[in-house]
Amino acid sequence: MLRPTPARAALAMLVVLAAAVGGERPAAAKALPPVGSGVCLYTPDFAPAAQTKSVGTPAWDAPMTGTSVATLHTNVGDLVLSLDAAHAPCAVNSFRYLASKGFFDDTNCHRMLAQRGAGVLQCGDPTGTGHGGPGYEFGDENLGGAPGYSRGEVAMANSGPDTNGSQFFLVFSSSVFRRDYTPFGTITSGLPVLDKVAKDGTTGPQKDVPRTKVTLEKVTVADK
Repeated sequence: MLRPTPARAALAMLVVLAAAVGGERPAAAKALPPVGSGVCLYTPDFAPAAQTKSVGTPAWDAPMTGTSVATLHTNVGDLVLSLDAAHAPCAVNSFRYLASKGFFDDTNCHRMLAQRGAGVLQCGDPTGTGHGGPGYEFGDENLGGAPGYSRGEVAMANSGPDTNGSQFFLVFSSSVFRRDYTPFGTITSGLPVLDKVAKDGTTGPQKDVPRTKVTLEKVTVADK
């Protein structure tokens, strides 16, 4: 689907890749970026009830320092993430909150890109369809730096600027799409688990469903 092609197709591939890691939920009220130091604005997204798993809304005052350790206990092995509150406080604050409410538990990682120039596994959708979320949105953060995402990065998926919710992606091979997605952590343990899932390939009409089912059985977060 997204194989590199000679010459003129390169730009088109970048656009497709950028869209591929986004959520597919219709955008409603646009969220705003952080409105001040340690202040986050989480706004309703007005998605249909069938696409929303509501567990409330995170507190607006997000810690701006410190590192949290998240463990994704999956059916294929554990993944350990280091979450960076200093550079993405609102994303980390939201992730911590959702994990504490059991939001991610027993959800499937619904999408995978596993070809040259794109290696990501996308998770965090309670419906497993690419359309689901927590019923709120928040602004982008930490988008500076060189284009692309490096192996081991963790970033928010979205359906356009400032539409972050619960979906996120794990980068298992360097990916060339534009840096439009908030990076909020790194994978510190478990990359071989993702490598094995990637090696098993994809299926589905769009060739973007992991052939090996990956379920987040439980997600826990602790301060480092």
